This record gives sequence, C-alpha cells and structure tokens, in this order.
Amino acid sequence: MQYWLDNWYKRKLVGIILVALGVFCGWVGENSEIIVKGICGELATGWCLPVRIAFIDLGWNGLAYTLISIGCILALLYDFVSEILASILAFALNHVANAKLVVIRALEQGRMSQAEGGEVLVEAGARLAGKFDKNGQSLSKFLVDRFLHQVHADGGFWRRDYYANINVETLPDDSLLERDKYLSWSETTRFTVENAFKKRIYKYSSISGIELPETSEDELLEKILTHIKYDVRAGGKKVFSLEEFRSSLDLDGIRSESGFARNGVRVSFKNGLLSVSVHLDIEVNDTETDIVIDESSFIALDDRIYELSFVEATKGLTFRLSLPHGFKIVHEGVSGLRYGTSRPKEIEAVFDGESRLRVDGVSWCLPGIVAVVVWREP
Repeated sequence: MQYWLDNWYKRKLVGIILVALGVFCGWVGENSEIIVKGICGELATGWCLPVRIAFIDLGWNGLAYTLISIGCILALLYDFVSEILASILAFALNHVANAKLVVIRALEQGRMSQAEGGEVLVEAGARLAGKFDKNGQSLSKFLVDRFLHQVHADGGFWRRDYYANINVETLPDDSLLERDKYLSWSETTRFTVENAFKKRIYKYSSISGIELPETSEDELLEKILTHIKYDVRAGGKKVFSLEEFRSSLDLDGIRSESGFARNGVRVSFKNGLLSVSVHLDIEVNDTETDIVIDESSFIALDDRIYELSFVEATKGLTFRLSLPHGFKIVHEGVSGLRYGTSRPKEIEAVFDGESRLRVDGVSWCLPGIVAVVVWREP
C-alpha cells in the first residue's frame, strides 16, 4: 500500500477507482427499493429479510460518500493534505523542542528557581503517569523532591566509573603489629564526578577503622598512625594527605569522647576502634573531574567481613579483592543478584581462585550495600 501511495500516478488510479466504487454504492443506495422489489417482490419476511437488510438498512449512501471522499483526496488533494499535516507536525515538534530549551536555559542562567524547576518536573511526570499521579502524594513529586534535595545537598554531582582495588597481605616479620593477629590493607579507589555546571563544590566523605585492644598504649597508637596512609587527589592534584596532620595529632584528644578534629579530619579511639574520618570540600573547576584515593592500613585477622557500600548513586562499578595465599572467600552477596536492585546481567561476581574476587557492574548502583564478602583464614 505504501508503494502505491508513493507513486502519484498509481495513487491517482486508486483514487479514481474508489470514486467509481463510491458512485456505484450511491446508485445502489438510491435504487435499493427497486432492487429489493425486483428480487423479492412483495415479500418482507423469510429468505427475503437478509436481502432487505443488505440493500436498504446497510447504509450504502454513507459508504458511497466515504469512498468518494477518500478517492478525491488520493487523486487530487493528497500532496496538499500531506504538506499541511507535515507542517502541523513540524510546528508541534519545534514547539516542544523550544519549550525544552527555554527550561534548560532558564535553569542554566539562574532565572528559574529550584522550586520552579521542581514544579516543571512534577507536572511532566504527572502527565506521563496519568490519573494515578495527580495528587499531593504523587510519585513524581516524591521523586523530584528527593532528586532536588540530592542536587542541592551535594552540589548536583553524579558519580560514575567507580573502581576499587583492595590487596590484603600478611605482615612481615619486623612489623610493628603482631603478624598472627593483623594483616596489611592496601586500597586504591578512583571515580569520576560530573556536574552540569562549572566551579562547584563536591563534598567527599569517608571513614575507615582498625580494631585494637582497648588497653592499647599511646606508643602503639602513635606507631599505627605513623604507618597509616591516606591521600586524596582530584584532577591529578593532591587535595588531602594524612601526612600533613601527623605532627598535630593529639593523643589525648584522640582518646576523648569527641576525638581529635581539625579541617575536616577526625581521629578517635573508642571501644577498641581506631577510626579516621575525612570530610572534604573539593572544588571542581570544570564539569567533571577524576578523584583518586590511596589508602594503606591494617585489619585484624579475625575481621573476616567486608562490606562495599555507597552513599551516592553510581554508574558503573569495578571492584577487586585479593586475599593472602591460603585464604578462602566463602560468601559473596551482591545486591543486584540477591536483593533485586538491578537485573542479574548488569552486575556480576566472578572468582579467580579461592582468594580473589571481582565484581563488575555496568548499570546504576543505588546508595546502600553493594556487596558483602566473607572469608576465612587457613
């Protein structure tokens, strides 16, 4: 049919045939009484009833008008009507595109407030969701409110291409900690943060800890803090190093209830846990930047569980864990496989021997626990 419509001479021929059929149907409609009397005589029931219905009650005149109209459009007005419809469609598409550009430019230039932008998104979501989303408790309003809160809270950044490589090794004989109670921990993490705007502040936060006897003396704490490494780079430039704080660390402050805190860094020793938390405001001059974290520390030998958790939605995950020879990973719980946060094909856990694990995710990982790994020593 499309081939016929695309060839004007065949289209005109089809139009003429439809007009002829319409004229014939009109003639049948006008002479239906005469045709029925010629076939049935004066009978009105029995076998003649279907004939009366076919010729008198079917509505031949309406069918005739329809065929003649379609035939005329195909033969004479097809090009004209097509141009009109194409113009209307082009106008509608341009109107939608211009409306979208107006909203985007208004947001970029600061002429539309956060609340106004939220109203636009809520209305668009409500139109898409239908009648079930047209009240104050709508899903669109809930999602938009949470989305705008996220954007406002962290500067509008989104994280992607998260990579973490963790190596756990046995301690050397001359280690400051007992090698039968502790292991060394080395971790490199990198990811990219993106923003629609330039010169925004990305709020980075992290916390790590080492379990020690509650009776640990200051000398041991000082030695451990001397060997702990924690560096943060953004865009290739170092923005934080724990090395710069070592000389100012106060052991009395570390043992206090609130811990030692200075310039976004908090170090505390409480209930046998030596913890280091870092909170940084990283200025991102462009719309995106790479952030790299290098950490070296210790873990207790009986600490056999590791949780990979995210505090922000992340697109794309690469996680590697390597344990000492003889250790065995006995459990890996990946949220995408066990808790339904994503389709199984989008996140995969693969073993490379008994002591090596990798987790790869191609889609989004929501905030929360991404994976739980449990192992046992020889």
